[in-house]
Amino acid sequence: MEIAYISQIAGDMLLVGELNGDGESFTLSTGTSFARQASYCQRMLDDRIPNLTPDVRGQSRRHIV
Repeated sequence: MEIAYISQIAGDMLLVGELNGDGESFTLSTGTSFARQASYCQRMLDDRIPNLTPDVRGQSRRHIV
């Protein structure tokens, strides 16, 4: 499963703009929105995970909480 997307943070929500790849596996599509706190983007902003995550399965669960 490979996916790349551009998102925008709007208040407490994260909005998916452009999406390329297998979005269905992640229940993502262009226009999807969800709580910012539940996003990889917020984890990156908080320095809990690296800015580039080539293999999300390799991320320790301690970084996700």
